[in-house]
Amino acid sequence: MAFCVLFFCNTNAQEDSFLKKEIEYYNNFQDYTNNKPNADSAFYIAQILASDNRYINSLRDLLHNSFAQFFIERKTGNTISIDPANNKLLFHKELLMKMVSDTTKQLVETIKPLYLWVKIQDNKNNITVLKDLTNEFIKTELSEDIFTNSVGRYGLLIYQIISAHEELKALSVNLFDKIYSNLQRNQIAPTDSSTRTELEKRAYYRYLFASANYIKAKQSEYANEKGKYLKTAFDYSPDALDKDHANGYFYDMGILFSYEEKPTFKVDYLEFLTSTSFDKQKILSLFLEAALVDPEYKNKLQELYNRYNSTGLNFNQYWRNAINAKAKMAPPVSLHLLDQEIFSTTKYLGNWVLVDFWGTWCGACRAEHHDMQKFYDSVVLKNSKNIHLFTIACKDTREKVLAYLKEKQFTFPVAMSDGKIENIYPVQGYPTKFLITPEGRYLLVPYGIDWANFVKQYCDL
Repeated sequence: MAFCVLFFCNTNAQEDSFLKKEIEYYNNFQDYTNNKPNADSAFYIAQILASDNRYINSLRDLLHNSFAQFFIERKTGNTISIDPANNKLLFHKELLMKMVSDTTKQLVETIKPLYLWVKIQDNKNNITVLKDLTNEFIKTELSEDIFTNSVGRYGLLIYQIISAHEELKALSVNLFDKIYSNLQRNQIAPTDSSTRTELEKRAYYRYLFASANYIKAKQSEYANEKGKYLKTAFDYSPDALDKDHANGYFYDMGILFSYEEKPTFKVDYLEFLTSTSFDKQKILSLFLEAALVDPEYKNKLQELYNRYNSTGLNFNQYWRNAINAKAKMAPPVSLHLLDQEIFSTTKYLGNWVLVDFWGTWCGACRAEHHDMQKFYDSVVLKNSKNIHLFTIACKDTREKVLAYLKEKQFTFPVAMSDGKIENIYPVQGYPTKFLITPEGRYLLVPYGIDWANFVKQYCDL
């Protein structure tokens, strides 16, 4: 037993040491490519990260999410070009060439799709070079896996460049079709046991597939074809689950559409539909679908419902029915609050209940607690006949939680987790919030949004 305990401690020490080194390498690479540019030092760190598979995810994140942004073309007036104010561009291209010319296979394979996109972007009017580089991209990068190294993103960027040339029409069609079919067949169906990594990958494939359809819609001159592509982009726009795992596509959104705001493609189809269609029920159902993901659409939905509806059902009941049809049955929750009062969700059937999972050890949780207190004071206490708040401290101790609440002077309701509730509800990270409807069904409140406004709009508060 003593040997096992000692071995466990040493393993933890080794893991801590590895993590510290990984963070150090990550931060130093950022420093050497941003604050104090040094191509040799940044290159050296990239080689280290590429030489150990334990670092490979950090390397990919650095190169495809951070480093890649230096090569984004931006829109100035009516012109799209590399930002001339970026006087570090030559430095970054020098570093790019060092990495793609290295003898470390892992580093070359990781950087290659980014390199080919940059070269194609630099030669956007040289038909011969464009043809050769695109064929190389198709041959070397378009395997079944276009998630790793953000290959799908670079493929769509390359397609938009070469499709502008009539001489490369066949080649651009070939490239697009390969990317499109790959994205289509690799869509991921989520399950209750899906991991955060799997759900981020799902979000990536959905966003890129929506992007591909949006790009084709913009190129189409025919209304029927444009509508078909926009409808598919609508269908695959980030849903509530994707928004809760936005890391999967956040940087693709910024790099693919650097001069457009494209967090969703729903509005594009809705605008197209309202200008071309006379199918009122179809328009209404699509606005409902959009509003259930993003309640910012709710006011427009209500306006259309009041204009088109002939059932006699009032809008609030229509909205509530739609939420419950989409939501899942909520497992009952009954835990002692810190003041020993029992909080039970079944006790509040007929009211909305916001359940928040958090911990004192969670920086993101603590960062939003001033907003949580404000929400409790200004919304929950003033609407106690309509909504209740129940927060659950997880992987924590009663002493730490009490000390934290006292120090910060927070008074919102808190219960200690029983260690089981996080498995009964699909909690994959912290903080996580679920909104329970008056009918006893629940939905996930997406992470990284204005959750307070989301809840208020959902609950008509």
